[in-house]
Amino acid sequence: MKRIIISVCFCALSVAFPCIAGAQESTPSNTKYFNARVLEITKQETVTLADGSRVEQQDLKLRGLDGDYEGQDFDYKGIGSFDAIQKNIYKAGDRVVVETSFNSEGKAMLFVADFVRTGPLLFLAIAFCLALLIVGRFKGVRALISLAFTIAVIMYYIIPQIADGADPLVVTVLGSFIILLAIIYVTEGFKTHSHLALSSIFLSLLLTVAISWLFVTLARLTGLADEEAGFLVSYGANVLNFQGLLLAGIIIGSLGVLDDVAIAQIAAVESVVTGAQPSIYLGADGPSPLDLTAAHLAW
Repeated sequence: MKRIIISVCFCALSVAFPCIAGAQESTPSNTKYFNARVLEITKQETVTLADGSRVEQQDLKLRGLDGDYEGQDFDYKGIGSFDAIQKNIYKAGDRVVVETSFNSEGKAMLFVADFVRTGPLLFLAIAFCLALLIVGRFKGVRALISLAFTIAVIMYYIIPQIADGADPLVVTVLGSFIILLAIIYVTEGFKTHSHLALSSIFLSLLLTVAISWLFVTLARLTGLADEEAGFLVSYGANVLNFQGLLLAGIIIGSLGVLDDVAIAQIAAVESVVTGAQPSIYLGADGPSPLDLTAAHLAW
């Protein structure tokens, strides 16, 4: 059994590593981002759009905080530049994300995309990590390592490969299997119930892929219904497969549900097979609900 597991892992990784290396050769994007601080609201007015709706738009004076514009002051003309609803109203001192792109003549075009939310998100991430470590203890540390590996696979393998025109379905299934390998064996170790979890989750994942593909095809879903798809039309070196991208999203989203259900079932069945009855009181004989929760959280 161990030889089979090791062989499967080796084959998956040997296929993935050349793809990851190839992803580094992706065509660079024409769009860059940098942070800036609002120095002054030079003008603000209510603009009436073509459909009759009225929105607030602003002209801003900004100072770059990093990137090519670090330390430079520049003006942003946000009034009447395009017919888009600007939901954010800024004030002096706000930190914002500025998107810069270049037209065919090489001239830079700037757009204030959103607020900088690094601080609140960092606080939320720290709180999440502390909660995971308190409940999961050492297993929580291993779960964080698995989480970091998962993010790396998505950011440096799945997304670059899809952007380069690879089949999103094939890339996502392979990436999901690599993620499962890391989550299960890093968190639980090379044990019997780890092999059982890997096989059951992967078989369930394949079933999910088959069912999703069937109904996406029957329903003729294209993945182009959301307005966000418009931002991806010209992204990457090739034309994106939006139907495959929709399936990829379904698969990635199902990973969390599948491993939660599988691990909860395995932990409960294991306690029954070993003759231990979970108790509602910590310290009583048998695994406590907190122990089962720790196993669940680590996944």
